[in-house]
Amino acid sequence: MRLVLRLLALTALAVALAVSVTQAGAAATRASCGHGHARCDAVSSTKKKRRPVLARADLQVALSGRELIPVGDEPILYDVYLTNRGPGKARAVRATVTLPAGLEFRFSTTGRCQGRGSTVTCATPSIRPCPYATRSSRRFAPPPPPHPTCPQFDQIALRPTGQGLGTISASARTLLSLDLNPRNNEFSMPVTLQRPPLLTDVAVSVAGTPSTLELGQELPYEVTVTNNGPGDAMRVAIGLEGSVVSRPVQTDPCDETFGCIPVLPAHSTRTMSALRALPAPDALGNTIVALVTVQSWTPDTNYWNNAVVAQTTIVPPSATADLGLSVTGEPASVPVGGLVTYTTTVVNHGPDAAGNVVVLGRAGPDAEVQSATVAAGGKCQLGKVNNESVVRCELGTLAAGESALMTASVVALPHAVGQNMGFIVDSTTSAYDPSVFYMPGAAPSEAVATTTVLG
Repeated sequence: MRLVLRLLALTALAVALAVSVTQAGAAATRASCGHGHARCDAVSSTKKKRRPVLARADLQVALSGRELIPVGDEPILYDVYLTNRGPGKARAVRATVTLPAGLEFRFSTTGRCQGRGSTVTCATPSIRPCPYATRSSRRFAPPPPPHPTCPQFDQIALRPTGQGLGTISASARTLLSLDLNPRNNEFSMPVTLQRPPLLTDVAVSVAGTPSTLELGQELPYEVTVTNNGPGDAMRVAIGLEGSVVSRPVQTDPCDETFGCIPVLPAHSTRTMSALRALPAPDALGNTIVALVTVQSWTPDTNYWNNAVVAQTTIVPPSATADLGLSVTGEPASVPVGGLVTYTTTVVNHGPDAAGNVVVLGRAGPDAEVQSATVAAGGKCQLGKVNNESVVRCELGTLAAGESALMTASVVALPHAVGQNMGFIVDSTTSAYDPSVFYMPGAAPSEAVATTTVLG
């Protein structure tokens, strides 16, 4: 019995000693860790989690549907496209579609787009890359073509409640990916809400056209459009046909031909005096006949007053000046954000002086013109045309054999990496310039220089 008791006492003593040693080791470890012990740092470093790396993607949003919307009870369907040009997945994608006054959201076919009133919100966890999507930096970009690898995202049904003009806009973003090209994350399209049936009677007349005109000068057309009613005329388009080289002047966002009036109220008129055309060389000595037409999206009750004829005889020019252009860019390659200096040389090869010389430069959507200078007495103006950065410099008069320089500083934008950035220039003058019509032996009327944008 005494032997058993001694064995139990010895076992308890051994257990107590083991616990004491373990606690002492733990205390020593905590003490060493508190003072930056290397062993503790190694152990703790293995427990650190790596920070997630954002996937790189190129998200693009677009809409497809009718621009002329009849007001009624039938819902109008619009396709919503959310595509990813890669290279990685676009994660946590959110899109917002904003409707104009007179349109309300009703439902979507897949349920990924929800909304109330004039705001529609679409969401999806991720969108995989689609190699068939087309890149576009234009605000009014066409939707990407449907394809099994990049299908339509959703289809929304809208209910028209009023009439008038408006714009449907969409924007998209990815919350957990890096978007390589944010410029195509917005899209908008104009729409016209019209309550049928509407009838109208639009008529056109022309004034201000001279009976004779020197070759090389622009031919003006002062067009007056009248709406005799009884309804308003929607999207009134003006066209010009004949033996002339047209120079379209965009007078409204709905312009795709020569001119456009979004809404012409009943019993009202509109005069457009900025319409110009440039007669072709084969019109010299002849009388050109221009046909000015007008048409409306609203049904017209009288087509007999939708066209008018204007006649002008083209006579030899009083001055002929052959302008030649050349352009160089320095340096030959730049990183993103780098400046390139393009120098344009304009030479008048005669035989006469060239008056009102204007040089036009276009940098395209991948670059932006920062500044431009010309010789003393000239002036430059920067602007945007069809999402392209442009510059217009007036040089005045150049005598025969005289030359002038235009210098433009252009910066490369981020989405131009790996591409050739171009700068295109051309010129105009009030004298007859044979190079405009690519006549044999004439100096080039257009020049281009390219620069490589490095990553």
